[in-house]
Amino acid sequence: MVTIMTNILTLDSMKNLSVDEIVKLYRHGYRVEGLADPVVNFGKVMVSTGYDNLATTIVLNSEEGLKLPNPSSDGPFNLIWYNSTDYPDPSDDPSVEIVRVTGKAADTLTITRAQESTLASNKNTVGKTYKMILAPTKKTITDINVQIDSHIAAISAHGSSGNVVGQTTLDTYFNTSTGHDHDGIDSKTVDHTNLTNKGTNTHAAIDTHISAISAHGAIGNIMGFGNTRFKTGTSSRNMATTGSQSITGVGFRPTGIVIIAVIGGTSAVSIGFSDGTGAYAINNYHYQTANTWQGGTSIIHMTIGVGIYAYANLTSFDADGFTLTWGNDGTSPTGTCNFYYLCLR
Repeated sequence: MVTIMTNILTLDSMKNLSVDEIVKLYRHGYRVEGLADPVVNFGKVMVSTGYDNLATTIVLNSEEGLKLPNPSSDGPFNLIWYNSTDYPDPSDDPSVEIVRVTGKAADTLTITRAQESTLASNKNTVGKTYKMILAPTKKTITDINVQIDSHIAAISAHGSSGNVVGQTTLDTYFNTSTGHDHDGIDSKTVDHTNLTNKGTNTHAAIDTHISAISAHGAIGNIMGFGNTRFKTGTSSRNMATTGSQSITGVGFRPTGIVIIAVIGGTSAVSIGFSDGTGAYAINNYHYQTANTWQGGTSIIHMTIGVGIYAYANLTSFDADGFTLTWGNDGTSPTGTCNFYYLCLR
C-alpha cells in the first residue's frame, strides 16, 4: 500500500491506490486536495513601498492583508502586481507581474516571483503607487477545467449499472473475506441485507442511491438539468428608449447573470453581474472624466457623453430568460447598445 504522510490525498498520491485503499483512507479522515486556488471578492490591496525584482517579502498598507485569503488555511494563490498610478488597467502595464503568495502574517506577504510566464521586475519607481489584485488568470481557468474534467471522469466511471469500478455488486465490494476495513470493524461480519449491526441504511437504499448516481450519464450531468448549465446570447437596445425589455430563449430560469455592453465606435463600455438580489457594474467614464471607470448598482450603465447616460436594471429572472428595465438621464441619449450575456443556471 502507498504510504500517505498527511491527511491530504493529492492526485499524484492517488494514482497508485486501489479503490479499496482510497475508501479505507477516506474513512480514516483523509480528503482529496483542492485543485483551485482560494478566491475572495474585492481582493485588491496597496503595497506600502517600492520593491526590486528580487524581493520576496512584501509589506502592504495597514490592514490590507485582511482582504486576502490565508495561505496556511486556504492554500496559496496568485496576485497581479502592477503600477496603478500610470496603468488603471493592469494589462496595460509593461512590467505587470503575477506572483504566488505562499505565506501571510498580518500585512506581510511571502511570495514567489515571475509566475505564469511573467517576468520579475522592479516595482519601485519614485512617486508611483503599486497595487496587487486577486483576479482571474490563465491558471484560474486551467484549474477549474482540470477539476471539472476530474469530476466528470469520476462520475462517468460508474458506468450504466451503477457499480463501483472494479466491483460487480456491493456484496462483493464489502465482502469481509477480502479484508476491507468496515469503519473500524476489520474481519467482522456485517449484515448487508439490513446492516443491523452497522448503521441504519438498508442494502436496497444504498443500491437506489448508486443507481441515482449512475443516471448522471457519461458527462456527469445533474439529474433533471440535462446538458445546459449556462447560456450565452446577445441583444441590443436604442439608448433613447426607456421601459421594459424581456430576453427569452435562455431555456431555463437563471440564478445569475453577467452582461457586457458596448456602443460600437465609442468608448462606452459596461460590465455587470447579478444574482437576482443585487446588481453591480463598472463602466468606462471617459466621456465624463478622461481615462477613468465608475462603479454602480445597475447591471448596465452607459456613459455616452458629459452628463449623458443610460442604464438598465435587472427586473426579474424569468422561466425562459430575464427582464431589464431601461432608463436614462432625460436628455435623449443616442446610439445603439449591443449587450452580450452569460446566464447561469
